[in-house]
Amino acid sequence: MVESHMAGKINATVPVILTIVVGVIILCLGFALIAFGNSSSAYTEFSFFGQRFKSTSVGIAAIFIGGVMVVLTVRRAFKSLDHAVSSERDSTGDPEHRRLLSEQVKAQKEAHEYQRQKDLRESEPYFTWRDGSQTGEKMVCNYQNTGGPVKILEIISNPTCNIRWAPPRIERNQIGWVSFEDTVELSAQYRFQITYETAMGIQGIKTFYVKPRHGGTPQEE
Repeated sequence: MVESHMAGKINATVPVILTIVVGVIILCLGFALIAFGNSSSAYTEFSFFGQRFKSTSVGIAAIFIGGVMVVLTVRRAFKSLDHAVSSERDSTGDPEHRRLLSEQVKAQKEAHEYQRQKDLRESEPYFTWRDGSQTGEKMVCNYQNTGGPVKILEIISNPTCNIRWAPPRIERNQIGWVSFEDTVELSAQYRFQITYETAMGIQGIKTFYVKPRHGGTPQEE
């Protein structure tokens, strides 16, 4: 975040520096052309960065002055930019700034985890068993899914019997059914497990038991 902010400052400063440099060059070239055109002359002596310069031409002096102004302008601009970047780095090293940043990151993580847990809870199915029908060899149990939509992967029972169910994918508040059928006679009690997959791709298992000759309404364990 800090690096991108500093990069933005640099990107914003470069056009300003170029504009100033080009403006100074154009201005000095204009003076130089005017001086050359008028054949102006005057003895001029400069001392700059330990270098001494002498000339009797006003035009050449104007060009030299322009170069000096360009160098000073660029140095000043980069010095200001360096000061701004240093101030930005110093602010990020402030203990109070780090504490506030840490609290923000922690709050974001907690909010993300809270939303994730909420989504997980809401994606879970909830089987509300309704009335059904049964004979000596077959029992049908109806239910309504009042939770999240799921895909029924498998239903197994103990003791084993022939189990069918529909629909294979049960939406929220949709009605479904599970049937138990034996070739001779249904057992006194069945313990069965429904394996499902939620909309978030997570598999789960719910376990129930049902007594065919005592109401036939499954109860969750």
